[in-house]
Amino acid sequence: MEKQILLVLGMIFLVVGSGRVGAITCPEAGSDLLPCVPYLTIGLGKPSSKCCDGVQKLNSAANTPEARKEVCNCFLQAIKSFPINYDRANAIPKKCGVTLPFTISPNIDCNTIA
Repeated sequence: MEKQILLVLGMIFLVVGSGRVGAITCPEAGSDLLPCVPYLTIGLGKPSSKCCDGVQKLNSAANTPEARKEVCNCFLQAIKSFPINYDRANAIPKKCGVTLPFTISPNIDCNTIA
């Protein structure tokens, strides 16, 4: 299981590369959500407090429509590269006190995000 998590983390950094998302880079955005990987992949009870801290930090940093679209595009590429549980992915924002204006899916159209 530990190897699977390490593989997923490595894939996040390889896929999101060094693209820039407003004031943060895609790897920085990915780093914010790394504590969420165990919940996304194996579903350990509820997201950790570190996961929620990262979700809230990223939500605050993506404070314009353009930044939200760019973050969406970073993670769209990442989530297409490794398996996650989309029910859990969609539960994280609510469990962390964040409202998203879209459903997390590998088919999301990031251009529709306001």
